[in-house]
Amino acid sequence: MQIGKTVVVGGSGMVGRVLLETMGRHEIKPLNLVVAGRSSVGETIKTPVGDTVITGLELDLFRDAELVFMAAGAGVSREWIPQILGANNCSVIIDLSSAFRYDDNVPLVIPSINKRDMIGKRLIACPNCTTSIALMPLAPIHHAWSIQRVDLASYQAASGAGKQALDDLDAQTSYWAQNGLPPSSGSTGSTPYPLAGNLLARIDVAQAEWDGFTKEEMKTAWESRKILFKDTVPFYATCIRVPVRRCHSEVLTVQVDASPSVGEVRQLLSESFGVVVLDDVASHIYPMPLNMEGREEVGCGRIRVTPNGDILLWVCGDQLLRGAALTAVEIAEVLYS
Repeated sequence: MQIGKTVVVGGSGMVGRVLLETMGRHEIKPLNLVVAGRSSVGETIKTPVGDTVITGLELDLFRDAELVFMAAGAGVSREWIPQILGANNCSVIIDLSSAFRYDDNVPLVIPSINKRDMIGKRLIACPNCTTSIALMPLAPIHHAWSIQRVDLASYQAASGAGKQALDDLDAQTSYWAQNGLPPSSGSTGSTPYPLAGNLLARIDVAQAEWDGFTKEEMKTAWESRKILFKDTVPFYATCIRVPVRRCHSEVLTVQVDASPSVGEVRQLLSESFGVVVLDDVASHIYPMPLNMEGREEVGCGRIRVTPNGDILLWVCGDQLLRGAALTAVEIAEVLYS
């Protein structure tokens, strides 16, 4: 697939590098590809069109761009997206940050679920990683049996907190290997505790009006309703940071308006886009970070149905790929197919 001039902002970051890799794997090869940023100007980076030197951010870069990927964080998106839209009447912007996810005028899109929402829009937002992973199995379940409520418990990788958190985990793990015990103090990213040998029961900020829920838990609910449930389904999350590098895992408890069997759930998910069923617990077959890192699908296993008809799932997905970069690439594929 060929596109006109394309600008990737933040191409040297963790998500940006996976974005460029995914573009290449999906054969998205712009006629002119510009990689821009602030902290890595002058660095050479591999892209779908060959080695490219990262340039500084300037408004002139965007004036004749057909497509812009924003992968540099919410602050950069808030600063630059209004300027880009004002300077270029033709470009489409795919924003991987949280900056505009909750703007009623900006579609929040996973193409396999709600691609119609982005028709005619010049700014399209990608959802949070936890949401993206959860909705791959939830969408077909909702369409088949009408979900009435979701309870989610997530076990989130260090990469979701940024490069500093991932570097901190690596350093803490090295300390553990050298000293025989995990560190008892220190920080992980912005969290004032070590992650190695530990679990962190707060992700993002906590505000009084959320009644004990954190922002990560709130935005998973907000985004799931905006994309799939359209504000009609109760959705409650508990989000935990775990000492895993790159894949998020989740437990989903799903109340539906039906009484499907385990076999019916397994069959539905095995036929669903973006999902791979790994579900033979007696043979130790289930999704986990070790077998899902680098895969585009969300793994689903431990499929059960309770006596009252609730569906229980264990799911796992690559936070940087399925949780971020892949959604942006799929949006581009829909736009330019």
